[in-house]
Amino acid sequence: MATIKITDKTMVKVLNNDTGSVGYTVEGVTRKFDRINAEKNISFGELRDLFNVAGGRELFEEDLLMIKDNRVREELSLRPLDKYIIDEAGIKQLFKSTPKELEDVLENCTDLILEKITQTALKLPLKDVDMINLIKSYSGVDVYNIIEDNKTSETETSVTTNKRKRTPKKV
Repeated sequence: MATIKITDKTMVKVLNNDTGSVGYTVEGVTRKFDRINAEKNISFGELRDLFNVAGGRELFEEDLLMIKDNRVREELSLRPLDKYIIDEAGIKQLFKSTPKELEDVLENCTDLILEKITQTALKLPLKDVDMINLIKSYSGVDVYNIIEDNKTSETETSVTTNKRKRTPKKV
């Protein structure tokens, strides 16, 4: 089986793995990833140039931007993808595993991945108490109380909204 050679013109899929928008400018080209999980095809040559600009390599080493192709990661001297470099879909899958597996990831992931795990737990919301406690112990964020506060806020909003929609009955 022939291996495809990576050249400057090879297009590489890059994913915004941050919890917000990420952008950069290199060689007169400005790129902005506005949405979480937004993907763009970027030439390997542009990526190589980005790695030579202050802060460029860090975008990938800190997992703000993610390249899933291990051949490209190797060419750019990034560590290969492993179970500690995960996107939102991987986090959701992790929540279906065991607390022990989650703890292994929490111990070894980057700060950004820890933040994404916490944000995803809040967004779902995560219901496994053991996992919620693990996330709190590693991130310091009280996921359980935030989820409960959000439920209370939604209930209050729902009740308030229902009251506004009602019209008085004519007697």
